[in-house]
Amino acid sequence: MPTISIAVHVSNATTNAGISGANIFANGVPIATTNSSGDASFQLPTIPSFPTLRITATAFQPGNAVVDTTQISPSIPVRLFPAPVDRESFGFLFIPSVAGITWNLTQGGNPIDNGVSTSGGLANSNIVDTPAGTYTITASLNGYQTLNQTFPITGQTSPYVFTLVQVTDPTSIQQGNTNGNSSALTTTSPSILSRTSFKEPVSNEYRYPSTDYDKYFTITGACIYIGQLFIDEVNTIQYAVQDNAIPIYGYASRYADAYGQGRSLVQGQLTLNFVTEGYLYTVLQDYTRLLGSSTTVDNTLGESVTQVLDMMTTRDVYLQQARHNSNTSDITQITESDPATLASQLSIQIAAKMNGMTPTQTTELNNQLQQRRSTIQDVISFDNAVYQDVLFDIRVEMGNEATGVKRIRYIEKCKLISNEQVIASDGQTILDSYGFIARRLR
Repeated sequence: MPTISIAVHVSNATTNAGISGANIFANGVPIATTNSSGDASFQLPTIPSFPTLRITATAFQPGNAVVDTTQISPSIPVRLFPAPVDRESFGFLFIPSVAGITWNLTQGGNPIDNGVSTSGGLANSNIVDTPAGTYTITASLNGYQTLNQTFPITGQTSPYVFTLVQVTDPTSIQQGNTNGNSSALTTTSPSILSRTSFKEPVSNEYRYPSTDYDKYFTITGACIYIGQLFIDEVNTIQYAVQDNAIPIYGYASRYADAYGQGRSLVQGQLTLNFVTEGYLYTVLQDYTRLLGSSTTVDNTLGESVTQVLDMMTTRDVYLQQARHNSNTSDITQITESDPATLASQLSIQIAAKMNGMTPTQTTELNNQLQQRRSTIQDVISFDNAVYQDVLFDIRVEMGNEATGVKRIRYIEKCKLISNEQVIASDGQTILDSYGFIARRLR
């Protein structure tokens, strides 16, 4: 039987790329399969003169072609369109299996679909007819690196699985030498006092970048925290760590043969703008109360007693201001922001608080008031912060997070050891300076 040579080129109708592995049928009989370039050659009998070719390929819609055997060695181009993917069989499974993972699907830079994962890390496509092909998925979750991965959609019924990589927080790992217990590597906070410093403090103010691109750090871009408490009156802070090493000599050695681990100590100076006698004292009391320590005065007094004492102190300051304000004699000058008005409002609030106290709280309040009256009248009844047996952590932030240039240092377990006041002759702000020692600088 006479035959004729047929050449077929099968390509993707969307991308024009050759389709490998396409099956070719002639009148229902398989006769050839395309190579890696999408080409196939075969022989067909000249009778019947016009056979019908059927071309199929995975993930593509079938195509048909009619061969005219009257031509000499016909070359037949066949273009197959990608098969649509059923929506119900098109989904994602993210690891970790949590809700709230935002994802975007693109192809060639063009947005296709987006959404948020539900419980179990599952997500379904919102597009009913998504053609098979190569797509790019981007997914993000707080605490994890952004996923950007290219993958083929082939019409599989099971979800496409993607894994997000967790970001390691460098501030949670204590760096140090592993030779010795005093500086061993650990991811566990040494005490409840230090644990509070690992929490991100709430931003209190906008810090404009002080230099181009935040290349250099200045005091205008620095914030000081004691635990989570923002210290607004800081003028300067300086600190230095001294980590001693002990030389070890062998018998008859002239030079040191090894070094042993000595003792480490951090020393520093915290200088505040002088605004009141009790500024740092109050800060340490608030810090201790936040930690929930059973040794604090505030916990033994109760929250209501502490609030009343603070309100009384503020009221007395307003009354003192009112006595020295000559405008208060003129009734037309009195406004809601006058010290006398503010003191009167506080007195009403204090009375309401005292009416709700228990007998025990009332007794404690009277004892505290009696102790205040027995002190020298010229000194505000706040103890010097140096005398407070409170260990605290200092967090120093430098730079601006908005520009991506930010540095953080921790001064761990600080203890106040000195206090001096600086009154300069050049008319500068009076400063309250505190010396401290600390366990470690990180």
